[in-house]
Amino acid sequence: LLKKEALMVRDPVCNALVDELTSMFMLRLEHHEVYYFCSKACLERFEVNEQIYCDRSGKDWVKRRIERFLRKGGGASLN
Repeated sequence: LLKKEALMVRDPVCNALVDELTSMFMLRLEHHEVYYFCSKACLERFEVNEQIYCDRSGKDWVKRRIERFLRKGGGASLN
């Protein structure tokens, strides 16, 4: 019996690491792109604001917002 290795991907909403194989929250879009989420809340936020997370400029906007939030709270930078 072969054990599948964990494949870690980033949640597009909060940038958390998520295991593709065990994630309970996943969304496949019309263009066959698959997104994995750490929680139901992140999945729902993505569904409401899909254009922000799918559009490259939207991803940059989200990254800047998260980095600004982390700077205010003293957290680590996102790479």
